[in-house]
Amino acid sequence: MDFRLKVFTVVARHLSFTKAARELEVSQPAITKHIQELESIYALRLFDRTGGKITLTEQGASFLKYAHNVLDSYSNLSNEVDIMNLKFGEEVKLGVEKGIFQHLVPLVVSPFIARRKDVRLLIVSDDSARIAHDVAFGSIDLGIVQNYTCSSENICESFSESGFRFLKNKNERNDNAENFITFAQKLLALK
Repeated sequence: MDFRLKVFTVVARHLSFTKAARELEVSQPAITKHIQELESIYALRLFDRTGGKITLTEQGASFLKYAHNVLDSYSNLSNEVDIMNLKFGEEVKLGVEKGIFQHLVPLVVSPFIARRKDVRLLIVSDDSARIAHDVAFGSIDLGIVQNYTCSSENICESFSESGFRFLKNKNERNDNAENFITFAQKLLALK
């Protein structure tokens, strides 16, 4: 990723070279240098610097939109590559609480099937207590529930603002469970 674009967007957000330097953990002169390089490369004046205050120029405001698009593309590319590099066994066994399956299909199930044709996805739909039991005893890799209070046998992780939770076995590492959670999180991060 072009760090200069990141620097520019942070300076534009704070309208302060000093605050941007603090956030990015680099020196203020380094921030100034990156902005000057961008202005030189693109032959634009991105900021007005008057009396200790800075503001975006009209060109800077237009440039900011494109900078955000480029940085979002970098982030999406990184998430897609991370998804491609996830390792799964031949099959992943999911337990999904009844009533939320129809919400999960477009959110994670269909995208998983489309992207991971090398993995067979087996899905069991049941009530949350049964899914928690099956996760605890290892008959499914991962549970996805909504109406469940986590028990001592399983670990619960929130899944987005949806209110869904991932259930995984507390006592044994399951790469399929860990990687499916990572898949879902990276997928939701894509814009």
